[in-house]
Amino acid sequence: MNLNLQIPDDLYDKLARNNDMGAVLSPDTLVIKATDNTNTYQNTTIRWTLLPALISGLVAWLIFAMKHIRLVPLVSDTFSISEVGAFLGVISGLISFIVTLTFSRGIASFSTGRLTRIRNFITLTTAHTILLYAFYSLFFYVIDFAFIGAQFDAFTASWLILIIVAIGNYSMIYSALSLTFARITTIFSLTTIGGLFLSMITNTNPNWWQINFSFLGTQNAGNKWQFNMTLIFSAFLMLTLTDYIFGDIIDKNKLSKQLYTKLTILRVLFGLICLSLGLIGTFENVANSWLHTAHNFAAKSMVVLMLVIILLQKYLVPNISKEFLILSYTFAGSMVALIVLFMGVHYISLTAFEILGYGLGFTWLILCLQNLKQTLTPPITYNIKLTGDKHIVIVKKTNDISV
Repeated sequence: MNLNLQIPDDLYDKLARNNDMGAVLSPDTLVIKATDNTNTYQNTTIRWTLLPALISGLVAWLIFAMKHIRLVPLVSDTFSISEVGAFLGVISGLISFIVTLTFSRGIASFSTGRLTRIRNFITLTTAHTILLYAFYSLFFYVIDFAFIGAQFDAFTASWLILIIVAIGNYSMIYSALSLTFARITTIFSLTTIGGLFLSMITNTNPNWWQINFSFLGTQNAGNKWQFNMTLIFSAFLMLTLTDYIFGDIIDKNKLSKQLYTKLTILRVLFGLICLSLGLIGTFENVANSWLHTAHNFAAKSMVVLMLVIILLQKYLVPNISKEFLILSYTFAGSMVALIVLFMGVHYISLTAFEILGYGLGFTWLILCLQNLKQTLTPPITYNIKLTGDKHIVIVKKTNDISV
């Protein structure tokens, strides 16, 4: 028996993006969906990983040959497998990510604005490159302990570099092809937490915690750029997440005036939080200076903006869950309690207050963005009717965002 399927135009436009469709039949359910892209992503990634890896292996062999290096150390400061492999791997991975993200057009899902897409493109490219470099650094740091003093001939070393570069390229290309909100959230978390911990470990004053958390971003801490750049870059990544959530909703849909106004206000508030986070890293906490005033103002503004969102989210966010409202009010109460414990009864130190406050704020922001993603972009379902003339008719769309 042949059945004819009639679907709305908007659903057809979404399904038409995929050439292959599949149907899964169970005793009580018929599911029609696009073919899983996982294998397609993997095949494309493997195909485009080999070429830059082969080129990198050849370049490494030429470097060792030109420098007349017979035995290549696994880890050292110059012309080792770690140094050459990390350098070629980062450069190759960067190029692969840029090319893949450009031609995959995955960045178009963030916003319709050209400048916004350019900013997000630069932010995501930089974030992936930093993480790739961190991966290579950690990998060779561990390998150095496992194979102390290991050396290889130039040909073997070149093959090892080829494999190392191939691994990095595979991860970069696959990430560019399968860019999702969850992946960007993970990158945001890794960049923020990793950068702050690195600042704690590498600063020149082991007693920094006796002063304050913001001390890590001052000249006295030594590598202040790590702390400050972590905050600034985290602000850009958070802005990218904000664009990802609101881009499809505000920029690409015809909303009622009331809903458009509410979501625009919410987007502006999150944008101001990103600005405050970036300014915390821009202005050093230098005592008896205007920088100290600006730093504290940015930090206080960020807390106030989060509390404002908590108080207004019931009215700004459509269909917000009761559970998340309770969680948000609990966070707000915890922040007020911290302020009382620090400024009121002086029970906790400034460092503890800053770390606990930042930890609470960071956790709430991640949970809030994830909740907004689920609330503002719910799965679209359709009512389906089977008629007597062998037609399956999709007659009505449900689960739209409502005011």
